Amino acid sequence: MQLKPIERFLYIILLFLNVLNFANAQNPKIKSDTAIVKTDSLRTTVRDTVVLDSVDNSSIKAPINYSANDSMMLSMTNQKIYLYGSANIKTEGTELTAEYVEIDMSKNELFAEGRKDKNGEYIGSPVFKDGGEEFDAKSMIYNIKTKKGIVYEVVSELSGGYLHGQKTKIYPNKEVHILDGKFTTCDLKHPHFYIELTKAKVIPNKKIVSGPFYFVIADVPLPIGLPFGIFPIQKGNTSGVLIPSYGEEKRRGFYLRDFGYYFAISDNFDVAVQADVYTYGSWGARLTSRYKRLYRYDGRLNIKYDNIVEGNEGVSDYSKNNSFWVDASYAQDPKANPTSNFNATLSFGKSNFMQYNAESINDYVQSQAMSSISFRKQFRGTPFNLSANATANQNLQTKDLTLSLPTIAFNMSRQFPFKRKKPIGKPKWYEKIGISYTSSFRNTLNTKDSLLFRNESLEQMKYGFQHSIPISTSFKLLKHFSLSPSFTFNGKVYPNYINKRIVDNFNGSTGNIEQNVVTDTISGLKYMYDFQFSVPFTTKLYGMFNFKKGKIKAFRHVMTPSVSFNYRPDFSEQKWSFYKGEPLDTLYNRKYSISSNGIFGSPPSGKYGSIGFSLGNNFEMKVASRDTSKESSKIKLLESLNLNTSYNLAADSLKWSNLTISGGTRLFKSITVNFNSTFDPYTVDSNGVKINTFERSKNNRLVRFVSSNFSVGASFNSEQFKKKDEEKSEKIGKYNYFSIPWTLSVNYTLNYNKATFDKINQQFEKNITQTLNFNGSLQLTPKWRIQINSGYDFKTKELTATSITINRDLHCWEMSLYVIPFGTLQSYNFRINIRSPLFKDIKYTKDKRWQDNF
Repeated sequence: MQLKPIERFLYIILLFLNVLNFANAQNPKIKSDTAIVKTDSLRTTVRDTVVLDSVDNSSIKAPINYSANDSMMLSMTNQKIYLYGSANIKTEGTELTAEYVEIDMSKNELFAEGRKDKNGEYIGSPVFKDGGEEFDAKSMIYNIKTKKGIVYEVVSELSGGYLHGQKTKIYPNKEVHILDGKFTTCDLKHPHFYIELTKAKVIPNKKIVSGPFYFVIADVPLPIGLPFGIFPIQKGNTSGVLIPSYGEEKRRGFYLRDFGYYFAISDNFDVAVQADVYTYGSWGARLTSRYKRLYRYDGRLNIKYDNIVEGNEGVSDYSKNNSFWVDASYAQDPKANPTSNFNATLSFGKSNFMQYNAESINDYVQSQAMSSISFRKQFRGTPFNLSANATANQNLQTKDLTLSLPTIAFNMSRQFPFKRKKPIGKPKWYEKIGISYTSSFRNTLNTKDSLLFRNESLEQMKYGFQHSIPISTSFKLLKHFSLSPSFTFNGKVYPNYINKRIVDNFNGSTGNIEQNVVTDTISGLKYMYDFQFSVPFTTKLYGMFNFKKGKIKAFRHVMTPSVSFNYRPDFSEQKWSFYKGEPLDTLYNRKYSISSNGIFGSPPSGKYGSIGFSLGNNFEMKVASRDTSKESSKIKLLESLNLNTSYNLAADSLKWSNLTISGGTRLFKSITVNFNSTFDPYTVDSNGVKINTFERSKNNRLVRFVSSNFSVGASFNSEQFKKKDEEKSEKIGKYNYFSIPWTLSVNYTLNYNKATFDKINQQFEKNITQTLNFNGSLQLTPKWRIQINSGYDFKTKELTATSITINRDLHCWEMSLYVIPFGTLQSYNFRINIRSPLFKDIKYTKDKRWQDNF
């Protein structure tokens, strides 16, 4: 016979009493009435352990631990045990804790309750744990023989909620009958809301069957109830009806949205089927599915179709069309296979879908839909890895579609073939020579989304193969100079190439024969290549200026000059066979690449032998600390200031490249500043075309301004000012209003260029673009939070798309207000609802959708 945990420790107590009775009979000095064990003034806890080998042929064999902080009394006459002061009884999988526990041997009953302390507060209420289940009560009685019990004012956690019962009966089949019960997800002893159950029966892990019930919010009964109810409490997912939302939309009429059914197929897979219905004739259907296998993979699938009808038939504003959208994902868990990984994300549909289904500003302005499938394989113990990708980029505004099906890459990480297996002493210079390898095959298609599956689109696919072999090394010269020579070889393979030829055509209107150029695409593999050399030469120069007085201790300037030589042959020369002369061009001798239609481009034309010059700068300052016991601190005045240009030795004109000046720094640990400017040393002619004449000789200036951009970003939060605020602030009531948590981020960008030439005024036109975006949050109180996102349009001198979100934590409830105060998406949504997903359909909403603005 298998016994319940609560029966086990009662049987052990019985055995323990029998042992005491036997000892009393053998020793007449022990009184036959009571045996009292009491602690001294230090209140040492009374503890003991009993191990039972066999009781009434049961299969019990477990230690029983019992303790009491105050005292324990044994009554031989009444056959009772009394435990006082945080009494605790433990056995295998079962534990009972209470301020007072009484065990009646004659009736086979266990009684437990709390007691009032000196202040009249009720302490030590019984807490009973059995496996994963636990409940609190004011008092309880349990009969081990009949396996029945009565519990008063019980509170137990049940399927994510809390079940309260004024009087609860426990039966041998583990069913529980409740009188005057409450079910809620509020964890307070006096909940903010609950379902009042006049009487109910709980069938463990199955359901709650209730008599008349009604809702109570803030102790106010609501006229919402039923004469009976069945509430499923199965563990895991359960199938059921999905309650719809309702409302009105000007363009499509009154609606019911998201009505459907949820199928809990298993713990690893579920499906939801939902529908939308509008009074003007629109309707929509949605299929949502999720799947997951622990440590293997997880993913989702969302398919949405809409049949959209706007206005009334026969009226000028009547229209009818359809839309669809597909979202899907698959992600392999990294623990499934550490050497390979497979992931997929699909997102595509009709371009008008977001016009009717956008829920936020980001959804509405979304102009791209990206899909990708990727596989990666690392060959263990080797430097090789393989990857395969397929991507699709859909422009929802222009309806352009770019496919890459597939891109396969095989690479080798950098290796040192001359490195000794057992190095002795310093490495030789040739041991630092490294070589790596990269290769890829790509197939692409550019078309319109509506033409994807037509033959003419498939014929426009481009594909090819390329690989690259970089070889490099680095070593020191004269201790302070670094030399890093490199050689890179690039190769490309195409399935076809082009050839231009002259065709004679008879012009009937003039009676003359005209020559035209025809471009033929010739099938056949064509291999092309190019290579280049590079030798960078760098060093560092340090400058230090020390101050004898004042807080500033020193100023440091670090310069990193670099000179590099780069050489590449002219691959348009006839000996390489990669370029041909234009058939009708006899004046300029222009050439065309036979691989100009290739996916990876052509080998570069024009001989290139340049010397590159760059100068990096860093400025720092050392400042003495106010605390003399601490070291001086370093302040970065300018983290970087870089100048770059080059001189092409192989060019016959325009040998100097543009001068680029860039830099950036960080101020006060919160502000980031970056800038970049481009200058041209050559002037232009009357048509705005650059000529081989320096600005210095024509306009008496060193360079000509081309473009510049400047950006500054700042991020602040209350933690940065917390110490200062604590020193200055005073607490008002229970909340410190001077330490309200807040965040603020501001980003400003300025682009200024002179790219368009005005031939009439013989000058470049100025083009200035400015953007400003900011967002922040404010925690007014521990329960109130405000967030805002916005920006400023300098051209229209108006705020850009702005959203404001206000949240209020109501303990077991929550309230939110989302507002777009102006613009095309002007709308609002107010919502107050129960936080727990068990009661997600108990809510109040009030909204104005942006679709009503049209």
